[in-house]
Formats: sequence, structure tokens, C-alpha cells
Amino acid sequence: MWDRIIAVNLMGAVRLTRGLLPPMVAASAGKIVNISSDAGRVGSMGETVYAAAKGGLIAFTKSLARELARYRINVNCICPGPTDTPLFQRQPERMKEALTRAIPFRRIAQPIEIAQAIMFFLSPSVGLHHWTGVERQRRLDDGGLKPQPPPFDREGTEGCPAISRCYRRPRW
Repeated sequence: MWDRIIAVNLMGAVRLTRGLLPPMVAASAGKIVNISSDAGRVGSMGETVYAAAKGGLIAFTKSLARELARYRINVNCICPGPTDTPLFQRQPERMKEALTRAIPFRRIAQPIEIAQAIMFFLSPSVGLHHWTGVERQRRLDDGGLKPQPPPFDREGTEGCPAISRCYRRPRW
């Protein structure tokens, strides 16, 4: 079972990326959005192998983003928190209530909100910003589970540790 969890949640993205990357590199353009999980960022009780696979996907995304920046390929990763899916609906009511209470917005994400986060990273405006998707996107899809600094203008932000976590200037 553990092999399958890693095969689907980590190696699936690695293999798909490997297959799709050559034409992107040849064109010096492209966007990749991986879907990890909040469990990959903070761990998850009872889902250790799943959290490890999703954490591996986050690391894969960060490394790939660094490697592909010279080809002007944007690589980002979203990490949804609890989301209203059939799997969530099968949870005991007590578990669903506890998960909802743990989120500062006190509501579970809807699948359309995750799709909107993906579409944001695929939009033309993201290419102008050079975001480190794993850091910046948290505000988009985890419902505030991990507090983040407020949004800001990226100009004039050099030397500020809180801001440099969220924005990386291109090196080319």
C-alpha cells in the first residue's frame, strides 16, 4: 500500500513532468502546477506516508522551479487544506467538525476554489511575478491554517526576510 501512495502522489507527478518537459524546454516556455497537500507542509496524523509523498512533491516542485527558471518555465505547487470532496464527506461527522474548527475561516474549501488557484498559477500574470508558488500560494488554498504576512507590493522588498520568503527575483 505504501508503494502505491508514493507512486501516485509523488512519482506520478515526476513521471508526467519528465514526459511533458522536452517540448517546454525547446520552446523556452511553459507552466507546471503540481497539487500537493497541507499534509506535505505540516504532516498529518495517521497519514505519514501520504504526508511524506506530498512533502516530496513540494521539494520536487521547488527544485524543478530553480532548474527550469532559465528556460522561463514557471513551476508552482498548491497545497490544499481540507476540501469538500467525496473522501471528506465519508469522514465521521465529528472529524469533519474538528477539521472545520481548525481552519480560521471556519469553512472547508470547495473544489472550485482549488481549481481557481490552479488557474491563477496558469494565468499570464504569474509569469510577471516570479513567485515561489509553494510559499506564496498558502494564502490561496489552505484557508489560513498557517498565518502569513499580508499581501504587499514586491517593489522595494529586498532585505526583508518575511518578504523574501514569498518572492524570489529572477536570476537571469
